Amino acid sequence: MSTSFQNLYQRIEAAVEDMTTLKIVTAVGNVTISEENKTVDGKVSKSRNESYENAKAIITRIDLIDGDIETTIDAAFTASDTSYSTIYRDHMAHIKEAHDIVEKNIGALKLLIDTVRGILSEKPPLITTPAPTPTPTPTPTKPVSPKPD
Repeated sequence: MSTSFQNLYQRIEAAVEDMTTLKIVTAVGNVTISEENKTVDGKVSKSRNESYENAKAIITRIDLIDGDIETTIDAAFTASDTSYSTIYRDHMAHIKEAHDIVEKNIGALKLLIDTVRGILSEKPPLITTPAPTPTPTPTPTKPVSPKPD
């Protein structure tokens, strides 16, 4: 089958492997985030560096394979009488939203993988699009001239 389909399939597999950990960060204060592209063996990948030095932060990591959840919380967020408590509640809501998004993305990726797998094995895809119904071509008519009285 086509090399472009095989390349697409390999890229999908790599994306699935990269989706094993979900990270949600809520930070207030001095935050530095930088990204750079790295090329290894002809493949370009992004590298992201984050620094939360001198910042108040909540960092949650969810291992999507094992189901482990790890949350690191600055003490400022645990006091109920501070403005940080609202930020803490927002962070918890973001965790729920992120989980829902990941579930939808995994479903979409499964469908995409099945479709590409079907194409590579020359099987019809799971979802078929019906052929468009042809529109009838109007028959040309001759103009009718008025009858003389």
